[in-house]
Amino acid sequence: MDGKKNYYTSTHNNMEIRLDKLLVDRNLVQNRTMAEEIIRKYGVLVNGKLFNKIGKKFPEDAEIKLLISDERWSSIHAQKIIEGISKWKINVKETSWLEIGIDACAASEVLLSEGAKQTRCIVEENALVKERFKDNKQITIVQTSIRNLNEQHIPIQVDGMIIDTMTPLEEVLPFITTFLKSNGMAILVIKPQIELDKTKLNKAGTNAESKHFPFLKLQCIDLGERNQLIYKDFKLSPMLGEHSNKEFLGLFFKKSNE
Repeated sequence: MDGKKNYYTSTHNNMEIRLDKLLVDRNLVQNRTMAEEIIRKYGVLVNGKLFNKIGKKFPEDAEIKLLISDERWSSIHAQKIIEGISKWKINVKETSWLEIGIDACAASEVLLSEGAKQTRCIVEENALVKERFKDNKQITIVQTSIRNLNEQHIPIQVDGMIIDTMTPLEEVLPFITTFLKSNGMAILVIKPQIELDKTKLNKAGTNAESKHFPFLKLQCIDLGERNQLIYKDFKLSPMLGEHSNKEFLGLFFKKSNE
């Protein structure tokens, strides 16, 4: 191939094209360099499935969706919540929520657009977040650490909570499930590279090996049980996490007081 990349293959008269080339051809990105960065960092949905391999080839008429192209939200992390609400058919109208996230208030924007009445975002000191939502009376910014949360911060138990953080869940759940109503919903964004011990990661300690994902699921179910959360479902997140790690969404409900 005289040193040039082979972008095309033919399979039963259907032309297949490298993913990075497809993005450029459809004017979804300006150039191949940008395409490669987006594919590696975020992943791309092709026919509804997430891919992050630049050289992977697909039919030229494949359905492609860029996760970073939705301008309704201030953060790409909103896509995770959209996926959970859609796939699990969750009705959030007139409900209250607690959010603990990497990109503060990413979930709140989605929840309020779906009819939630109130959200509380737990963040460390962050002037930008406070300024961004200062005029939104439905979003309350709580600037404190998870360990310091008390009834002054969250005076009334909430209907649901969403956790998307780089802190291990075992260091988060014990401090927040008390603020969730009986039978309340918890959506957990589960990051294998954070939740699994180092023996289950690659040599660099940055990526989890997929063979350990079944163990990860059981580990999270057990962790939920120890924190009054009953497991309901477990699914792949629509976007990749740090270092192109796959992430998962876990759906749990708080045990009934009855």
